[in-house]
Amino acid sequence: MLEGGKRDWLSTAGNTGILLTLVLLAWQIRQANELTAGQMTHESLLGVRDMYLAQAGEDPAESIARAMDAPETLTLADHARLDAYAKAFAYQVIRSNVLQRMGFDVEGSAEDRAGIFVYSALPGRWGRAWWPENRTWIGSYDPRMAAIVDGILGYDHGELCAGLADAPEFCGAERVVEAAYARLRARLEATP
Repeated sequence: MLEGGKRDWLSTAGNTGILLTLVLLAWQIRQANELTAGQMTHESLLGVRDMYLAQAGEDPAESIARAMDAPETLTLADHARLDAYAKAFAYQVIRSNVLQRMGFDVEGSAEDRAGIFVYSALPGRWGRAWWPENRTWIGSYDPRMAAIVDGILGYDHGELCAGLADAPEFCGAERVVEAAYARLRARLEATP
């Protein structure tokens, strides 16, 4: 038989083991819940992106070029194609940002992705008109992306830019967008 002191020590060690097991189990459940929520968000954003890509059609390049060079010639079909393409692109950027925040290895930074979104999906005056109409829903998914795009497009949302200590160069950088559009226009003209 065990003496009283040894029995108490073994009882304490056993209870500590049970407590550590419960803590580990709780941590594993939390990790699984976070992973499941991330996977659901990822698949939801991917599904919406794919839906908008289908609506945009196979090649929205003509509509993008027309929006940059002669926005007054845009047809209703062009507007619908550009809207769907911009939304698909936005969902892709949001999806990548969410995955990166979850710790997945995603190429580029949030700033890079927001810049590419502006340069590729928001051509000229059409994009500047589209953004204020769609900023709220994008900001509800990804406030940081919305603030960076505001800065690139030159919108004055000082409180948003002030909260982004690592991205002040995007606040008010409209000339960067115009230079990117010029490069994109040159590439489109060079493409047969």
